[in-house]
Amino acid sequence: MRNLKINPLWIAFLTVWVPGTIARFKIPETPKTILIWAVLIFQIYCLYLGIQRLKKKKN
Repeated sequence: MRNLKINPLWIAFLTVWVPGTIARFKIPETPKTILIWAVLIFQIYCLYLGIQRLKKKKN
C-alpha cells in the first residue's frame, strides 16, 4: 500500500464525491454513516501516505 501512486487531487475530489454518492443510497442511516466514515478515514490515510512520500523525496 505504501508504494501506491495516487494523485492528491483525486483524494480531494473523492472526499466530496464518494460520501455524497453514499448519502444518496437507499439504505438505513447507521450503515450509511459507517460507510462514509470508513471512506473518509481511508482517504485521510492515502493523503498521509502521499505527504510522507513527498517528505522522503525532499530529503
